[in-house]
Amino acid sequence: MSRKRLPFYIRLLTDPAEPGGGDPTPGNAANASGEQLGENGKKALQSEREARKAAEKAFAEASAKWEAEKAALTKQAQEASDAAAKAQIDAARASVFRAKNIPPELEKFVAGSTEEELEASADEVLAAFRPPAAEPSAPEVKPLGMRPDMTQGASTSPDGGDVDSLISAAENEKNYRKSLELKAVKLGKLAQIQN
Repeated sequence: MSRKRLPFYIRLLTDPAEPGGGDPTPGNAANASGEQLGENGKKALQSEREARKAAEKAFAEASAKWEAEKAALTKQAQEASDAAAKAQIDAARASVFRAKNIPPELEKFVAGSTEEELEASADEVLAAFRPPAAEPSAPEVKPLGMRPDMTQGASTSPDGGDVDSLISAAENEKNYRKSLELKAVKLGKLAQIQN
């Protein structure tokens, strides 16, 4: 079995020809041309391995930190999404309660997660808990009773004078307040006559 010779500038961590192969150990280290490594080569190989271990450790720490931050941000995003959905449902509930005139004691019976579901549930609750509307009754008719006839007798004021003459006397005296009061009395009498 012939082994394919690789160019000297390519360094493989695992040799495809050798299963389980990898970096040679410092004791039997050989470079690509098959020579033994010297003291400086072994030191360089050892420092490279230490640098690789440090880099792998830093990568593992960064990956762990990233995963922790990713989980925290995912949790925050989910909480924000849940809060926004709850706020939308609460706003829809308030809108439906206001539109349907649902009393506060019946609000707990309305269920749903969309505005359409809330409206349908509100209609069901209102149908179940509100008594049927009473039929309007005929207006109450007052029996005709004895009423005084205001057309009889003279139209006088409490002082005993005629209201029209008292109005004109008050206007001649430029006492407009008394004139308005007397006109109101006259209108009240006319309204009683018409009833």
